[in-house]
Amino acid sequence: LVERFLEEIGSPARGAATLVAHGQCLETSGPHEPYLPLLDALGRLLRDRTHGSAVAAALRRCAPSWAARIPDPEGRESSPQPGPLPGSMLRELATAIDDIARDRTLVLVLEDIHWSDLASADACIALATRRDPARLLLVATLRRAEALLLEHPIIGNSRALLARGLAEEIELAPFGRAALHAYLERRCPGLESETDLLDCLLQQTAGNPLFVRLVVDEWQARAMVAGAADGRWAPLVAAAEMHGVIPDSLRTLLELQLSRLSPAERAVIEAASVRVGEFQPQSIAAAAGMDADAVESVCDRLAQRGQLLRRCGTAPTASGLIAEQFA
Repeated sequence: LVERFLEEIGSPARGAATLVAHGQCLETSGPHEPYLPLLDALGRLLRDRTHGSAVAAALRRCAPSWAARIPDPEGRESSPQPGPLPGSMLRELATAIDDIARDRTLVLVLEDIHWSDLASADACIALATRRDPARLLLVATLRRAEALLLEHPIIGNSRALLARGLAEEIELAPFGRAALHAYLERRCPGLESETDLLDCLLQQTAGNPLFVRLVVDEWQARAMVAGAADGRWAPLVAAAEMHGVIPDSLRTLLELQLSRLSPAERAVIEAASVRVGEFQPQSIAAAAGMDADAVESVCDRLAQRGQLLRRCGTAPTASGLIAEQFA
């Protein structure tokens, strides 16, 4: 979604030049380097053929501590500076961004901000709450489940910005049947008319767009589907065989998620995984070796994080009571 947005704003048809700074947060096993994604983004700006010189001048003028930390691709040297005082790098950054975005539109994209260092998270708040006029758009992507699991402060920060009307949240919903039909129609026209295949893909992925892409990639790699000369695609094997396909990339992703669960959470997921569709906590309590209340507490926690489980409303139990359902 972000890539498509950047393609659109960067098209010549939009007229005024837009400067895009792209920074990537990284998952590390040790301490994070402060401001790493922002240093990455500004370093890429310096390599911009059109605006690199202006950005370098703004950093030297407004943010000497930053200029000293980012290699200049054209070899322009910044004056030696004493070590920055606490908080001075944040002030310098805000001033430099104001300067860069005064006369041109700057889109600052920070990917996977749930892995960001604390200094970068603070910088996002500082930039979002400044009152000085600047043509700046800050776009941050995150996986909420990951951020909650890591207890990252970006969750609290983003809620504060949303409450003050200083940010907007775009939540990516899973594909429903109509969206999945449209996806296959665009990517592999012809497959969307295979009802069994559509049902199989929706059940296997629960509409998660990433999972859908990985599974269709695997179908193509294993030659389970093929395109004809007229551009129409068709399955070459039975839907039941395709349903059993789990790409290695998806398996690795799920194993990583499972490895981060507590023993009780893993026991609940194991017990729930043998069921197809929705379930109630008490129906898997015996299989998980736990009492129903403990299972419900685990399900609530996982669903709140958006990790492996989701809520599906309520339904009556066998005894007539109303209970939460999950899938």
